[in-house]
Amino acid sequence: MLSDSEVEHAERVMTAILREYSSATRKFGPFHSAHEGWAVIHEEMCELWEEVRKTPADRKPDAMRDEAVQVAAMALRFVVEVVDGGKVKRKRYAAPRGWKEA
Repeated sequence: MLSDSEVEHAERVMTAILREYSSATRKFGPFHSAHEGWAVIHEEMCELWEEVRKTPADRKPDAMRDEAVQVAAMALRFVVEVVDGGKVKRKRYAAPRGWKEA
């Protein structure tokens, strides 16, 4: 069971994630495909990895937190805009010429 302070902290983190989600959606619009959503999540994961892979003495907790919030916000966008928004079902993308579809 979580303590009250742990719940309050988690709520503050979720608020930061929702703010990032809202800001990114306003700035860039919704994801156009599952591939785009995956690419954005991957980019944010790479940015988090750049901070995580540093030696502990060189890591910046605020930078790790910011990047982790961005990863979570983009994952939320993926679920809301791509999966629950039905974009994967509504739009089918053709494989590039010469590629076999799975």
